[in-house]
Amino acid sequence: MIKFAKLAVDETIHGLRYRPLWLALAWEDLRQRYRRTLLGASWAVISFAIFCGVKIAIFSQFTARGTSNFSSYVILGFFAWQFIAAIITEGCSAFSSSRAYIRGSPLPITIYIFQAIARISYLSAYCGVAAIVLIVIVGQRFEISSLTVLPAVALYLLTAFPAVMILATFSTLFPDAEQLIKTAMRMIFFLTPIVWVPGQNAFLSKVAAYNPFTHYIAVMRTPIVEGFVPWDSWAIVTAVSLGLWIVALVAYGRSRDRIPFLI
Repeated sequence: MIKFAKLAVDETIHGLRYRPLWLALAWEDLRQRYRRTLLGASWAVISFAIFCGVKIAIFSQFTARGTSNFSSYVILGFFAWQFIAAIITEGCSAFSSSRAYIRGSPLPITIYIFQAIARISYLSAYCGVAAIVLIVIVGQRFEISSLTVLPAVALYLLTAFPAVMILATFSTLFPDAEQLIKTAMRMIFFLTPIVWVPGQNAFLSKVAAYNPFTHYIAVMRTPIVEGFVPWDSWAIVTAVSLGLWIVALVAYGRSRDRIPFLI
């Protein structure tokens, strides 16, 4: 097991050295995605703002929270979810979408994991600026606890790598996994407190407590919306992220040589 993990670590470090390449590939992905559109990547921001506006208008009628506080709750919750969901759904195809490069070049395969994360991070940066502007507009006040959003962003990025490594490897070995995971994510959205508040119902509170996505969202949202740091959520997500790294390194190390032949 240690041998496989060492192989994965070595290739991760090797792939990290190709930063200019995978950043350029990620940017080219976005150029192709929004090719010939009038607004380009701004469509991601527009979509984000429209979604938040509609959900706030509808679900604010069913909560005792003030409009300003609930608006920030939804905006930051959806911003965090959007990044997490993109990492999971797009991460599944990180290898298959780069099939030609993997088969035709001796470059480390981890480059394409970094590429997927960079592409998603570019779009999330756009939406992050929009989220900040929106919560300022709705009147959200910032406490000193809001500064812990910065380590939360770092945690997201550090967790994204093993998550994509696991999902891309698993989806390569089992092609049906990608469709299964995408279907599951649509259901998990409704089981995650993004547009609903756990405290409104005992059953929903239990669902939220046992849902790891709840805690990943909490470390991003709670310091701003609630004004305190959710240390219990930090403990949970730290443990989950460390577990993901262990699983990712072993799983990738065991499967590395088979990936070019299976994609």
